[in-house]
Amino acid sequence: MSIPTQAAPTRAAVLLPWEHGGRNGPREAEARLAEAIGLTASIGLVIAHDEIVQIRAHRPATLFGEGQVRRIGESIAEAEIGVAVVDSTLSPVQQRNLERAWKCKVIDRTGLILDIFGERARTAEGVLQVELAHLAYQRSRLVRSWTHLERQRGGFGFLGGPGETQIEADRRLITDRIARLRRELDEVRRTRALHRAARNRVPYPVVALVGYTNAGKSTLFNALTGATVHAQVYPQSVRAGEAHPHEVRIAFDGDAVLFSDEAERVYQREGLPGFTRHETRKAALPLPPGPFKPLLEALHRLQHAASSGATAMRLRTALVTARSSPAHERAVRTLMAWNIAIDEAMFLGGLDKGPFLREFQPDFFFDDQTRHVESAARHVPAGRVHSGVHEQAGGRKLR
Repeated sequence: MSIPTQAAPTRAAVLLPWEHGGRNGPREAEARLAEAIGLTASIGLVIAHDEIVQIRAHRPATLFGEGQVRRIGESIAEAEIGVAVVDSTLSPVQQRNLERAWKCKVIDRTGLILDIFGERARTAEGVLQVELAHLAYQRSRLVRSWTHLERQRGGFGFLGGPGETQIEADRRLITDRIARLRRELDEVRRTRALHRAARNRVPYPVVALVGYTNAGKSTLFNALTGATVHAQVYPQSVRAGEAHPHEVRIAFDGDAVLFSDEAERVYQREGLPGFTRHETRKAALPLPPGPFKPLLEALHRLQHAASSGATAMRLRTALVTARSSPAHERAVRTLMAWNIAIDEAMFLGGLDKGPFLREFQPDFFFDDQTRHVESAARHVPAGRVHSGVHEQAGGRKLR
């Protein structure tokens, strides 16, 4: 019986053409090469060879000199390289000639950047834009780049005729695909404009702070509002899905998030039996509010405005909690006492929350327990709430 093995990663050479005697010094060339190496490694290629190649003039046929092409080809063959990245702009003819000489795939800086964009694109519009750029780039590469594209295909009718060459057929197919992509992009932009118009009708001002991780967004927000950080985005979270593009979905844990940590503290002291007795005895008494009750109230007001026609925004909320019967009753009665409606309520009895959240597909999920946040972050955007007993070291977790 054969055992399947994982394919070895592709080995790559990174080559930086550097004009001999130019104004830029060797230190700048080394920095440019290091950048190209980093870009190449970012798409999963293993760097087996890198080199700054001094050139006196750009050769129309190969960019590099004849001796340089031969020497680099020997290095490529010796290192068993599958892709050569030339950190410059190559013409279709140069790319074809270098691939023939080196017997491996050759891409220039533009092709490398497009590959990186293709790896990183997540939104529907981003994927369409990258594919459109790829096709436009490939179309320019069809100018007598490959001999098989010059073969003719037969014409129509009884007499046959010369028909069209393969290069003409490929160019026509790419042109048709580009036209379809542009129509799809126009539709995506129209949909985005509708979303923007809906946001403009919301009776509340909307502000977005955009920046890299650890850039100080929370610090700036706190300084502007005088607030404290109640939650932080889990850095390993996946991006929000696009299964419901016309709706915003937010999911919350219950205890120490929407509600206070009163029940969590009982569980820590008395375990599950004591927690169950406590919640059964106090089922009719609403739980004190937690740090995210104000956000839930604001979402509820927006939902009410949408139902009355004041705004076109669509919202959906969910309670995803470890509680189960009979402790679930107090959570339900608390929401009723607050006069807040929840669209979905999941009482999981300590089950892993990730699979349930994967089905609900929220745009964000808040929880105070690290294990639940880590489980959720594999499927949906998630953040940990800094509140309650679990902020204290050694606290037992409610399961």
